[in-house]
Amino acid sequence: MDEFPDATNFEYMNQVNSKVIKKIFINYANSYHSKEVVQELLKNNLNDTGIEYQIYGTLQDNQIKLSNVEFLNAKCEDFLPTVSQCEIIICDISQDKPQLEEAKKIVDFIESQLENGRISHVKLILISTIMTWARTPQKPDQILTDVNYRKRRPHSCFH
Repeated sequence: MDEFPDATNFEYMNQVNSKVIKKIFINYANSYHSKEVVQELLKNNLNDTGIEYQIYGTLQDNQIKLSNVEFLNAKCEDFLPTVSQCEIIICDISQDKPQLEEAKKIVDFIESQLENGRISHVKLILISTIMTWARTPQKPDQILTDVNYRKRRPHSCFH
């Protein structure tokens, strides 16, 4: 039997002492929205769920760091391979343009990793405002989903 029968099975690779370690990346981990997500994840680490979260993130403001988060330098391309090892990626694009640029860089890299077969799956959670989707054409009974990501059109006052 191989040591890792399925190298893309995150839970199998990360089991330590019957605890499952899930790697999560959060861009701008010290921004308002992301900080709340981090706090909820850390609360879950304290519960007896058998799941422990290993959190990676980038910084919005270099002066404010959170404990229990390993910070990566987004200006350096070296952070992308670490992000691709995460099972869940949370990108907040609700505040400013650099967040959007960082998220786009991450999505492009993950997309290339998926196409090349280097990773088999990832959960991407995008935090945005309603204005991000305001001008996206849709039918009255149609619900906007992540499938519409490339079709989204922001409101003209929201660029």
